[in-house]
Amino acid sequence: MHGAHLSWEQYQPSSAPSIEFGAFSLRLSGDRDSREVLIGADPLEILETYIDRTVDLHIKDIRPRVVDAARAGSMSFEFAIVEGVFTVPGDGGIDYTEVFALLKKHGYEGWLLVEAEQNPLTADPFLYAKLAREYIREVAGW
Repeated sequence: MHGAHLSWEQYQPSSAPSIEFGAFSLRLSGDRDSREVLIGADPLEILETYIDRTVDLHIKDIRPRVVDAARAGSMSFEFAIVEGVFTVPGDGGIDYTEVFALLKKHGYEGWLLVEAEQNPLTADPFLYAKLAREYIREVAGW
């Protein structure tokens, strides 16, 4: 494709696509999607299955206390966001050791995009960006 890829961000964790366009194959934008975490899907299994088509990977972390409350039905998804369910990698309950090991095993050379989805009035974006960078360097060695 001469250095260009068509990328599609998958929003249905139970059915990742396998689509071909003649000589061109669809590449995936891997996103540890909010719903995957809240419904208990296994993003690592999805990534393992589609790693060869993944051109960028969105990573974020979760705060288990808020996830548990949302799963128990004591708060809506929207309220869970307000309560700070998401944070940057290294500040929550996800251990990215296996994810980074899988990426290295397959020689992944795509992008990692850190998502925070936090209120900038209560979570300084620069501070959290530094925290995520330090975590990735420490855990992945990148």
